[in-house]
Amino acid sequence: MRILLAEDEQDMSRVLAAIFKHEGYDIDVAANGQEAVNLAEANSYDCMIMDVMMPVKDGLTALAEIRASGDTTPVIMLTAKAEVEDRIQGLDTGADDYLAKPFSVKELMARVRSQTRRQGAFNPGKITLGNTTLDVEAAEVQAGNTISLSPKEAR
Repeated sequence: MRILLAEDEQDMSRVLAAIFKHEGYDIDVAANGQEAVNLAEANSYDCMIMDVMMPVKDGLTALAEIRASGDTTPVIMLTAKAEVEDRIQGLDTGADDYLAKPFSVKELMARVRSQTRRQGAFNPGKITLGNTTLDVEAAEVQAGNTISLSPKEAR
């Protein structure tokens, strides 16, 4: 399972990355919102964890760009801003969950498991519609000709 962690606090980022790796997750780390957008465009993730207050581009702006690209990956927002209006803004921007700092790492892990547990429920090897076939395992689309896809396109 692959996670994107966008967190500008280096100590927290290192600790969370180490915990996720210890739990068997592959994790990519972004230090600001623009890096998060770039990584989300280039890679396929099972879940994204994003801080709201980051340099270059804040988490809400980054999330809005990621959602505008059509990415529906579950996103958990982390923030020190815990007022109801802040949570509403985060959820309305496209976040699937919202966790206020300070938080329990066990709770964050449980929320990641909750957001990702149903993703594998519909995962066929091939999908056919008319004369077009998507072979997910081979990462190819066939409709007369065959086109190879990137992992993110295949997903």
